[in-house]
Amino acid sequence: MKTKFTKGMNPTIITKDLNESCTTLLKKYLEVQNLGSLEYFKKVDEIIKPEWLRIYTEDMELKSINSKSIKILLRLNLSHKFVPLYLFGLFIDIGQAPEMPG
Repeated sequence: MKTKFTKGMNPTIITKDLNESCTTLLKKYLEVQNLGSLEYFKKVDEIIKPEWLRIYTEDMELKSINSKSIKILLRLNLSHKFVPLYLFGLFIDIGQAPEMPG
């Protein structure tokens, strides 16, 4: 699914679509793993990387996807370095640090 999300869209639809996209991406990656090494890297660059980047840039704060989808994105990024590791999850809002007691 190549839906371009806009601000007025229902968050439930966005979440469902992104989670389905992550599951589909994992299935594609598992199919690609059975190829020879030259064909494997070619397919990763042609199919897996653009889809991974699309999913990641749709929700860089990782608010709309579930933990399974985050694990899929993280594992693929650890293997192929689609974005530098120090940038993955950089935009997650962790809130303020709790106040330290007296």
